[in-house]
Amino acid sequence: MAEAAAAAFERRDYRSSLAALMSDPSATKSESRRFKHNFIVTDYLRSGSSDPVALMNSLAALDDPNEYSIDNRAVLQYNRAVLHVRVCEFGFARQLIAPIFDQRLNLRLDIGLSIRIALLLLEIFVRTLLLGNAEKVLEELITMRTQLLSNEPVASSTPIISLSELSFYIYLYQTRLHLLTRNEKSAKKTVKSAMQLLNKESNSSVAEIFTDIHKASALLVKARLECCTEKYVKSIKLLNNVKFSCPRDPVVSAVYLNNLGCLHFAMNRFTAAAFYFRRALAQPGAETNCSLGPRIRFNCGMQRLHSPGVSAIKEISASASFLFGSSWIWIQLGLAAVKEHALFRSKDSFATRSHDNRLNPTPRVFLKVPSDPPQSVLKVLQRGYSFFRNGLSLSPSASIIEVAFLGIAYICLCLSRFSEAINWLSHIKPGSALDSASLLLARLYRCEALCGINRIKEGMASLFEVLQKQNDPGPDEDMASLFASLCSVQCLSNNYKDALSNALKAHAANVNDIVVLRDIMFLLLRFQAYSEAVYLLYHRTPPNSLPH
Repeated sequence: MAEAAAAAFERRDYRSSLAALMSDPSATKSESRRFKHNFIVTDYLRSGSSDPVALMNSLAALDDPNEYSIDNRAVLQYNRAVLHVRVCEFGFARQLIAPIFDQRLNLRLDIGLSIRIALLLLEIFVRTLLLGNAEKVLEELITMRTQLLSNEPVASSTPIISLSELSFYIYLYQTRLHLLTRNEKSAKKTVKSAMQLLNKESNSSVAEIFTDIHKASALLVKARLECCTEKYVKSIKLLNNVKFSCPRDPVVSAVYLNNLGCLHFAMNRFTAAAFYFRRALAQPGAETNCSLGPRIRFNCGMQRLHSPGVSAIKEISASASFLFGSSWIWIQLGLAAVKEHALFRSKDSFATRSHDNRLNPTPRVFLKVPSDPPQSVLKVLQRGYSFFRNGLSLSPSASIIEVAFLGIAYICLCLSRFSEAINWLSHIKPGSALDSASLLLARLYRCEALCGINRIKEGMASLFEVLQKQNDPGPDEDMASLFASLCSVQCLSNNYKDALSNALKAHAANVNDIVVLRDIMFLLLRFQAYSEAVYLLYHRTPPNSLPH
């Protein structure tokens, strides 16, 4: 009976497998535990895999190293790890199976179970971006494939997946690793090998092995490769083929729509991206799926983060707890907190902090102190401070670290912690990994912090130093911010004549900056130039008679 139940299980005929198990009485205490394990796993799959957490708890209650043989406990640990991966608890899954895989030779695990554990470990390492560990496991998998290719007899109580299917998985994981390391050329070769393996329809045995899910997986990876090389039209065609390969599978439909949203996001079509993300969440079971749902909600939050006038922190923070806590995710949470404050400032009656599509808040030393943010916004800023600090502690990347420095400095300025802002900005050196726009932000932040502690002359000198390095101050938003900040600092030092000159230069660089027009109006009224002020009020541009 046990053999019949195992055969039905491998055919995914869980109803027949469950019936065979029910008619197979267990004899010993050990066999009773094994029977319970097989029964609850089969019943879980028969019922549609609806509650992985309940099954996880049931399997954990069965785990007793004194009552199991090595192979049976390894199977139990493997199944528990699969469930932890299902709910995105990668750390727990790794703790369960990594020691077994490392000691598989000493434990004398059969090769069938070793391959399954290796594939699961590979998925964990790829999802958690532990690429060095993933490469080592991939090498072990290739060694196992070589062992199977040698015509030596291999004893295994666990069914061994076919060589074609194993090769297919190896090619896919190699492609994913090449994509993560930005090696598009090698990724193209390996995904081509996977597609060629799938296209061997003339071989009936291979055709029986591969299902529509295998085809959809290969097409998804290939579509991602084309997206990374900015071949968006080709990527969309491949994604449409994914939809046609599994038209009735709601999970595949949700993944297809989510990836379409990501593709439009990469093309800066944020409205279209939001449409596809909403449709993905509307697929049956997508929102409650422990693995897929948080990813789609996180993508919705990222889309809102790049859309003007909408808050994103709720969506990102609600889903980020289900995702692996990489430094990049913490940085996005910090940026969402910064945007929450920027939205509050945009409603200020006098002053706003504008921001571009990269979400870099433009600093400005304002002539009028804006209203204090409410307690809710202050709490969001304090959370953002923690988010950036978490990203700072996890990241090995110099560019991400310095983005965190900028974000923390911005929040310190918002909370009037000027000395702390200067301290964080001091870590950003001239030869850093940041681009020129971000380096300009850092210098402007430093100027604002210096003015906040009444070191106005130092702040002005810092701005002049930046201005001297600009060879071509053309019509650019960065130059507008620079001249407008210089105008405000000169007002603080009662140098109104030079302040007006720099305000006019800021307007010439960006004629749409309403804050610059208000600065010019303030200075015209200061000089009692009422006719010029009236002209500015009606025409929304300064008269040509003013010196530039």
